[in-house]
Amino acid sequence: MGNIQYNINPHSFYAQNPQSNYEKDATGATTLWPATTTYVATVPAGKIWQFWGGYLDGDAAETIVVTIHDADDNQLLGPLLSEANATVGYSYPDPALYTSQMPIPLLAGWYVLLTFGGAQGANAYASCIVTEVDAPK
Repeated sequence: MGNIQYNINPHSFYAQNPQSNYEKDATGATTLWPATTTYVATVPAGKIWQFWGGYLDGDAAETIVVTIHDADDNQLLGPLLSEANATVGYSYPDPALYTSQMPIPLLAGWYVLLTFGGAQGANAYASCIVTEVDAPK
């Protein structure tokens, strides 16, 4: 991956479009839960996200790993959270695993991936909190 540089006024993010990509029910094969073991929040074409973090709670005790990937499926960051036999809700990124500054800029096609070690059900939920702006043309 080459160097990518954007000159963006960081203050413009605060006045733009905050998003909470919250979705419940891992069994629905919906946009954010394409499978019962994965939650994926992808930056839309023509947009840039400032990623702030999120929250997740599975309804089955399984491992949970949160990572960030580029549009070519290369893992760029992570794990932002890694828990074994998780039975409670978790905020991410976990400050024990990720100590760099927030927010994290994400380009179009990049995505936040939550991977569960086993199938989750109707009570599983997750969110990915971002601020969204138009990408420079």
